[in-house]
Amino acid sequence: MYGFTFADPRQQMAVALGEESTAVRMPIAPITAPIAARRTHSLNRQPRGKIRIPLSELRDLAIEMDERERQDPERRSSSWADRFERFDLMVSEAGKGLRKEEDVLELEDIKHLIGLPGSGKTTILVLIAIWLGLNDYKAMFVFPSIEVARQYMAELAFHQVKVGMLVGQSDETRRRHADNIAEAIATRGNGGFAYTLEQAEVFGMNCVLPAFSTADMSLWGFGYAPCNEILQGGGKQGKMKKCLCPLWTMCGRNKAPRDLLDANIWVGHVRSLDTQISPHAIQEQVRYFELIARTFDVVVFDEGDMVQSALDGYGAATLSISGSERSIHRVILEQIHNRFARGENYRLFDRDVELYSRDLSEFGNHNTSLITTLQNMSKSRVRERYENQLLTVLRIVSELLNRLKKSSQQDDINEQEVELGFSKSRALTEFWEAAAYNAFYDRTGVENPQDFKIDLWPRILGYNRETLEKQWKTLINHFRRYLAENLIKRRDAIVEEIAELFLKLCFPDHSPTIEAEDLAKLLITVTFVIVGYQRIVPGTRTMVAEGFIRETIGESTASPELRKFIPESILGSFSGVQYSFSKAQTTRTAARNVQLSYITFVGAPRMLMHRFHQLLDADDGHPSPAVLITSATSFLEASPAYHINTGPHYLLKPKPRQSEHKAEQSVYRFKWFPDSERGDEPLKYSGAGDLQKRNLLRMVNALVGRSKPEIYKSMDRFDVKSGIRRKAALVVNSYDQARTIKKYINDYHPEVGRHTKAIVKSLRDGEQPQDFITSAQCEALGDDENCDILIFPMLAINRGVNIVFTKGDRKLDAAIGSIYFLTRPHPTKDDMRLLYSLAGRATQEFDSRVFSETEDLNAIATSWQQSRKDLWRTANRLLREPLMASRLGPELFKSFTANQMVAILQTIGRGMRNGCPVSVYFVDAAWAKKSAEDKPDSGRDSMLVQMRIILEECVNHPDPVIREIYQELYGAFLAPLQRIEGVIYPDELANSQDFTDEEDGFNDFSTLLEM
Repeated sequence: MYGFTFADPRQQMAVALGEESTAVRMPIAPITAPIAARRTHSLNRQPRGKIRIPLSELRDLAIEMDERERQDPERRSSSWADRFERFDLMVSEAGKGLRKEEDVLELEDIKHLIGLPGSGKTTILVLIAIWLGLNDYKAMFVFPSIEVARQYMAELAFHQVKVGMLVGQSDETRRRHADNIAEAIATRGNGGFAYTLEQAEVFGMNCVLPAFSTADMSLWGFGYAPCNEILQGGGKQGKMKKCLCPLWTMCGRNKAPRDLLDANIWVGHVRSLDTQISPHAIQEQVRYFELIARTFDVVVFDEGDMVQSALDGYGAATLSISGSERSIHRVILEQIHNRFARGENYRLFDRDVELYSRDLSEFGNHNTSLITTLQNMSKSRVRERYENQLLTVLRIVSELLNRLKKSSQQDDINEQEVELGFSKSRALTEFWEAAAYNAFYDRTGVENPQDFKIDLWPRILGYNRETLEKQWKTLINHFRRYLAENLIKRRDAIVEEIAELFLKLCFPDHSPTIEAEDLAKLLITVTFVIVGYQRIVPGTRTMVAEGFIRETIGESTASPELRKFIPESILGSFSGVQYSFSKAQTTRTAARNVQLSYITFVGAPRMLMHRFHQLLDADDGHPSPAVLITSATSFLEASPAYHINTGPHYLLKPKPRQSEHKAEQSVYRFKWFPDSERGDEPLKYSGAGDLQKRNLLRMVNALVGRSKPEIYKSMDRFDVKSGIRRKAALVVNSYDQARTIKKYINDYHPEVGRHTKAIVKSLRDGEQPQDFITSAQCEALGDDENCDILIFPMLAINRGVNIVFTKGDRKLDAAIGSIYFLTRPHPTKDDMRLLYSLAGRATQEFDSRVFSETEDLNAIATSWQQSRKDLWRTANRLLREPLMASRLGPELFKSFTANQMVAILQTIGRGMRNGCPVSVYFVDAAWAKKSAEDKPDSGRDSMLVQMRIILEECVNHPDPVIREIYQELYGAFLAPLQRIEGVIYPDELANSQDFTDEEDGFNDFSTLLEM
């Protein structure tokens, strides 16, 4: 229970501004205006059980909604009744297939509803939400973004549903959402003056208290709100204590959480579920996901595949080690060492506390050494190259070995070379880690090191046993000297000796480069930051538990309350170090500060969605809400990030109509351009190294150059009806690329530029609305006759946002008809989402296993160990080098492609709304590099070939029900992919086998990767 009391508004109050020790108190005068009474959430309501929604009532509801919209002359008609009649609701029946459901849609336990983009998912979701609201059900609708949630909220509110927005309440979250809303309003014209957006008021930020004070409020920062920290005297002594603000029931800043008290339908983003409920609105200390699990009837996860992916990322915690206000280094200094220094040192009678204090001091020294190393790397590009990347010993050692190969050649290494390189990097990693641990935990050499692998390391590294073991013991001795030496010059000399020894093992036949030497120095300092941090973790947990450290030192994503409801990741506390730079506030223009972070896995949050219907089973079988998961691409077994492993139970199938275009009319082309300045070699972006930007602009020039641009010829030839030509989209990897291309077209092809818009996150100074728009404005482009070409990153347009014609002969048709993928989509080299998704899938698979009564605890433990071992191998492969498609191995490349495929199919689906055909061009030669050389491509070399392999596996699934669902979902994509122009398919499409290292002799787990 909360222990707060409300401040009495009729008495004098105060607010403390600034740090607690130096705070300035601002008086707040008594408030005589009438204030609404406090209302709270109740935990006594229980879910109502199975929900049966008659389809006839949804049809009647759609007619009522159309009539309501007709009565509002300013509202655009949504044609709900017409849209409802355009699809059938199909139900899957085991062993039988799909049948049309004529009567009811049932929600019980967990249900999975899928349908192609444009098949009516938005229509049925809106109708379900309104039906639930009007029938007094409590429902939470989770959307992929707050902007989409706002749009649904506006729609539901117009149709007289009591709806509220669940949104994060931290200052950072509030500011981000307010900025996005302000940006969307500002781009509507006149800089936003006299414009607004529906429901924008729920994103209010400012506090009203300064209006009730006559003091100088210049110190009161924008957005600051002491909702739980109003100071007021009380009791006999009149001592000031912290109270709740009495204006919470009235102020605009808290409109969103206050509206939830009355709302039947809640909308929001999945991360908002893990928000603490304000003590103003409830007596008990609970989070929103707990309240919803206990009292709601249904939870709907729209775009459930994206929700699952977002939750996977939520399972990685970031701890600031040093270089920020929230760093553990600062907390240690202020709450441990400063306390001892100013005389509060009675705790040092405890020798464990003394040891902990010394360990903390050494940990700080290792942080300083890493920062110093980074600051002094001026002769190579190492520090910039590895900024914001997860660094482990294996990763750095692998990078060392890769320095021998030019970056331009790394995309062409064959699988066997990759595997041989992996074996060597693993051997060198174990060699290094074992030496470091021996030195760190035995500084005086009392114990004889026993961890040398006499049969494995010499064989892999090509040395005789005696020589290599001598080198290993020498390395241990060097490490001990490094840890003991305090003089800078001597320590630097030891670092040089360590680097020289290790680099000779890495490159016995080559002299090391400056980059390799810098990497070796980075390896030393990163290693001991990791080991030093691991040593202080147990003591830190004890100090926090005893209250000796009062401040939270971890910036964990999933809250401790949420982690009680989800399993730990089967990957364990997998971890590594990351660093980043920021500009220093000094007259030295090139000076930069360094921030160190520690990243570790803390759980498998995807299980929140999959377990929500059972979340309170352990609480004496307390009933939980039904769950409905919806998406267009949430059923693709090859994708670890986006596949929803339940059902599907429902499928939305568009009804065939006379005017509907056949899917066979869609055309895919692999259309690469020759580089006339480089011997007509195929222009590629992915894998082009320093030529990427240059090649990208040459592709654009080939499309929009000449008096009659190629892109306009294609638009004029494809699906022109009633004299209405559809638009073209240039799809890129980033907002920066969209900006670059737009400015290039404006500068060199101004006539085309006048009819081209680029989607950006926000407009920069000098950028005009006729050139750049935000994703919130996309839907209006369908009727923008001045826009022929749209440039955007693949994920820039939110799901649920449809760019269609809204009037005329092509009403509801997809406005985009030609899609050009200028780049093969590829995450950044430091992207961790593939690893997150693999860890999430493996955890879910083990969590879902049902063990028989004959399997004892040992059998379960053995199964867990094997699952964990398999995942660690995968994780090691991913982390040993940058994320590069060509170096993943066949099985990982399949998972990688399947994850990327979801966004690709969603993008293509934008051109298929209302059953329209789409013309798709894959322009980057990297899509099928062998075909560009007039040779057959394979599923290992080409993402396009791999996409076809995956989809053909789907439509040939052994289960007849799943096979039929796959055909309905992906048949319209597979058919044009099978006959794609320009790709030379091999005679056999099957994937090549992955190399395996089942019994390779290496350690299954690394102590430097696990807490």
